[in-house]
Amino acid sequence: MGAKELGDVFTAARTEFARIAPLVWNPLSEAMVEEAGPKQGDRVLDVCCGAGASAIAAGARVGVEGRVDAVDLAEGLLEEGREAAARQGVGNVRFVRADVTEWEAPDAGYDVVQSAFGVFFLPEMDEQCTRLFGMLRAGGRFAVAVWRKGAIEDFARSYYEVIGRFRPEQAGRTGPPGPIEQINTEAGLEDWLRDIGADEMRVTEVERRLRLDPGVAWDVVLGSGFRGALSGLRADEIEAVRAEFLGVLRQRGIESVDFGTLVGVGLRR
Repeated sequence: MGAKELGDVFTAARTEFARIAPLVWNPLSEAMVEEAGPKQGDRVLDVCCGAGASAIAAGARVGVEGRVDAVDLAEGLLEEGREAAARQGVGNVRFVRADVTEWEAPDAGYDVVQSAFGVFFLPEMDEQCTRLFGMLRAGGRFAVAVWRKGAIEDFARSYYEVIGRFRPEQAGRTGPPGPIEQINTEAGLEDWLRDIGADEMRVTEVERRLRLDPGVAWDVVLGSGFRGALSGLRADEIEAVRAEFLGVLRQRGIESVDFGTLVGVGLRR
């Protein structure tokens, strides 16, 4: 899926993304910001910012003398972020629709570059994140939140089994794009941070489990990257996927989703 198509998927996901945000995106993104530790006056780049949970949390920390550039391709989520920032009185976050692979750092660089559940969607993740790491000033921190190995797998496996009957190329998947497999363990994430340039690394695990009912389960599909697998299906086919998927969850006794997360922070000396 290309950059424009991915942006369109997440723009379409705006309503459901916002519904599950307080349950999933917000607490996990805020945990990443806590580990990244932006300070008063810092300049922050938020990569693949979505609806701005981590960008707004960083904006509250850096204060009026700080600045957050929040970049994403999904205009619907960016608008959600602008509205959320206004409601919360956080006026130092600039939400920009742009391809972060073409983003240029300010002359002085950034104190923090952060991304919650976004780096594995980047084309050439290693190359692009090495470039983003290079935008840090000396002493800056590069922070990512990624799904822990095993997280979401039962839910995802069931979903893609059903989708596979309509789109065979999706069968057998168990989660987000392939690059996540190199960063979904503590050791793997530490090694990866070192490879992109970090001098010191730390990884923290954040536990999160979401209880499901049929409405929440389908919101998780429509309010996340899972939605992309539905692209091109007719309305009646999507309804058939929904009904069959919810039936599979019941049959397998899947009553919750493990959203266990790893937060990695790498320092640039």
